[in-house]
Amino acid sequence: MARHCPGRLPKYHNDDGQPPEQARRATHGNQEAPCYLKIKVDNKVHLALLDTGYSTTLIPGRFARRHELRKSERKCTAANGTNIPINGEVDLPVIIGSTKTVITGLVTDFVSEVMISLEWLKENRACWDFSTGTVKINGTVSCIQ
Repeated sequence: MARHCPGRLPKYHNDDGQPPEQARRATHGNQEAPCYLKIKVDNKVHLALLDTGYSTTLIPGRFARRHELRKSERKCTAANGTNIPINGEVDLPVIIGSTKTVITGLVTDFVSEVMISLEWLKENRACWDFSTGTVKINGTVSCIQ
């Protein structure tokens, strides 16, 4: 028995009746789920992607230029299986809301924004409240966009 849900999205299928092989993104109407957090790096505000589907935090090379880069033997693979070249690892000092903290991640020139991983969110006791569009990190509540 199908349950009536007014917000339920219709099922989409290819011409052969099978679901598509790949979904690019899930949205309801023109709205996308907020998943960016404002961070301040070197006195400039940037948006960082909260990526709960990934276990490794990635930092663009341009963010690491003023900070000590450590060698790293860690490997990184994109969702499509492509290897992501890694330049090293960095401890990136940031400000989230009014709280100073550090985002440790792998540095690559193949991403354009800081991608905060599930691992980092767990380590920093993050609590994401989807109903209010906020995330609490180490006791500080910030709006997500």
